[in-house]
This record gives sequence, C-alpha cells and structure tokens, in this order.
Amino acid sequence: MVDNGWLEIEDIPLDFKLSPTQTNQVQTTISGNPIVNIQKIRSELEKLVFPVYFLDYETFPTAIPVFDDCYPFQQVPFQYSLHVLETPDSELIHKEYLQKTLENPMPALAHQLRQDIGDNGSVVVWNKKFEGKCNEDLAEAVSELSEFMMGINQRLFDLMEIFSKQMFVHKDFKGSSSIKYILPVLVPGFSYSDLDIRDGGMALTHWKKMIFDENDPAKKNEIAQNLLSYCNLDTLAMVKIWEELRKI
Repeated sequence: MVDNGWLEIEDIPLDFKLSPTQTNQVQTTISGNPIVNIQKIRSELEKLVFPVYFLDYETFPTAIPVFDDCYPFQQVPFQYSLHVLETPDSELIHKEYLQKTLENPMPALAHQLRQDIGDNGSVVVWNKKFEGKCNEDLAEAVSELSEFMMGINQRLFDLMEIFSKQMFVHKDFKGSSSIKYILPVLVPGFSYSDLDIRDGGMALTHWKKMIFDENDPAKKNEIAQNLLSYCNLDTLAMVKIWEELRKI
C-alpha cells in the first residue's frame, strides 16, 4: 500500500484484496455509515441472565513477585468496580474494593467480591480472557473461595466481543475494540479524558506509588480517590454501552 502511495483508507482500490475485518473498516470509513448487525447483537444480549454484574479488575504485575504465593508477571488484582442491575430497568447499584495496605490484596478482594456477587446472574466484562485469568488466580490464592471464583468464569459475558467480532463497526472506533475508543462514540460526553488516571497502566503506577512510596496521608487518599474514579468509569462505561446497544 505504501509503495503504491495509498496512505489513506480512501486511497485503497475497491478490488484490492483485504481481510473481512479490514474490508469492514474500509467500508465504514468511505461510506461514513456504521455496520450494525442488529440480529446478532440482539441474540448476544438475550444471553444475559439477571441480575447482571458489570465487573472490572485493576491489576499489578511485576517480574519479581512482591507478594508471597505469586508468580512472575502475575496480574495481581488490587481493585475492582462492580455495577449491578437486578432487572433491565432497575436502579443501578455500585460496589467497589481497593486495597490500601501493604499486603497481598487477593484474599481480602476475593472475600469482598463474594459478598458483592450473588450466585446467579451474568457477569459482564470487557475481555473475558483477562478477567477470567484473574478469577483463576484468585481461586488458586484463596482456596476457600475457589468454587465461587471458578463459578464466576462460567457466568462471564464478554461485551467486547460484539465489537471485536464485527457485529458493530464504526469508522471512529479506528479498528479498535478498546472501550476507550467505543465509549465516546456510542455515548458522547462520556470519556476518560477528564480523569487523572485514564488507563490501566496509569492505575497500576499510581497504586504502586500509594502503597510503596507515598507517606503523606492526604496524597495517599487523593490517589485512592483517583483510582476509584477510574475503575468506576470502566464498569459504568459497560453499562452505558449496553444501554445503547439495547436501544439499537
């Protein structure tokens, strides 16, 4: 493409062979119209079982483990946000956990999650491979909750797949299925740009500072509030995206 001087999507000839995903991106970019497979989206959303739990973890990986019973580069969950809908139209409930002390966060986090998630209902995540592996590690670390944590994995619903599997394609997603790209397109006015912590990398860096480096209580509290705000938006974003898909 570069050798032929095709530097913009609009330059690509219509007969140039592309993958189905690339073809969709070209089509939406040139036409300006999104691709929305309503039947497939409806079929996916109908799989949800209420109450529905929208769950997101923040994690801390290190080459050399800093907590006992962890392995190199393990994504150690130190925080979660959870939004709960008892019915499709019920009031939204928010629950959360953030480890604020210098100890392995997994036991306390898992026990709090056990209180916050009931035994029935779908657990909505964005990238079930990641969240599912966190649940496996929590099951291994907290043996008395192993059955509960592995049970969550049987209830996972990956909202990202509606976009990664091309059921919904928009030119402004820019070929990405990241929630950071999809949220402001589907829900204008909602974005991460106004937050002090705007992505997972910043979250783990700030948590490390709060736990290991910062001694000023006021600054530690400020970091904690920023972490809670960021993780809260991750799950609220899923709720808002689900609401927009439901309308469509």
